[in-house]
Amino acid sequence: MCTSSLTMKFQLLDAKYSDTKVREYAVNCLHKFSDEELKLYLLQLMQVLKYEPHHYSALAQFLLDRACRSEVTLGVAFFWYLHAELDSEYRERFALIMEAFLMHCSERQREEIFKQLELIKKLKEISIEVKEYPKDKRREELIKRLTSSIVPRDFQLPLDPTIIVKRIDVEGCRVFDSAQAPVMLSLVLEDSCADP
Repeated sequence: MCTSSLTMKFQLLDAKYSDTKVREYAVNCLHKFSDEELKLYLLQLMQVLKYEPHHYSALAQFLLDRACRSEVTLGVAFFWYLHAELDSEYRERFALIMEAFLMHCSERQREEIFKQLELIKKLKEISIEVKEYPKDKRREELIKRLTSSIVPRDFQLPLDPTIIVKRIDVEGCRVFDSAQAPVMLSLVLEDSCADP
């Protein structure tokens, strides 16, 4: 599909086109995309959901169907894009779509998402706690907290669900010496040939 044709069809999903039939036509054109192609535009399409006149729309249904069908390629990214909008003024819409996704995705996908949510929650807590220590004690405290915390094992990397993480390499982790004190995690992957 040529870029100008694609751009024109995406423009039909803009806020200035509120007619349902026009928006449905634009969504029907998206059916031609492979999962890999759709993933390239997923973030933009998630933003377009904000322009839909109603919570339920052809675009929302299309994205839900494709995310449930293609769990690894689209499902994980779809979930995290929804999750990122839960603090926005559109939280009700995105929460409803997220609920529908979690109801219709596979049990395995749901378990994986809950594992990722638990991991992110624990890592945030650890990061906040470690930041309170003097700079020279942060790494030591990070290692101690990661060792004593029950961190999930064998999880999909939220940024790239094709990568399976076996565990966190605690000794390879560190805290950067900046005001925000970001944490660098070292991950041991399922692929034994891959570097941490």
